[in-house]
Amino acid sequence: MGMTPQQARRYAFDYAATTERISQAVQRDRARATAAPRLDIWTARISYGGEGRLDVTRKGNSPFAPSWTLLNETKARVKREGVTEAGWTWYRKRYVVEMRRSWRHHRAAWDELLSRLGPEGAPGRVVLCCYCTDYLRCHRSVLAELLVAAGGDGVLYHGEIEA
Repeated sequence: MGMTPQQARRYAFDYAATTERISQAVQRDRARATAAPRLDIWTARISYGGEGRLDVTRKGNSPFAPSWTLLNETKARVKREGVTEAGWTWYRKRYVVEMRRSWRHHRAAWDELLSRLGPEGAPGRVVLCCYCTDYLRCHRSVLAELLVAAGGDGVLYHGEIEA
């Protein structure tokens, strides 16, 4: 059974926990794959050009992208402090808040994404694409978790595709 949005908010936000959560989600989702999935979710760098590509960047004007404000604050923080666990925690929390707001204001986009189906009712495929080099410290992996939580059973996250 998928997580509720409330359960998703309770996640710890450190790098090790993110890695473990993604690993567990992939394993759990592979086990649920026999339950007729509706949507298969992958993540990849922006250079991915295959089937199901979805640009989730701010430059792409995606409702799933972090705001320019969050991006600029993050860049300033990294310049000041470097890349840190505390910085990732700070970013992740703010991104989740923005996605809660996006869920309310762009619900049609969320519903469309979660209801994608492939040919003849086969599972849909979406590959969340962004510029970040480390998907474990990128909003695309957090978004994948949120989509699994929002979509429940049948929405499966398979991890990163090497493009």
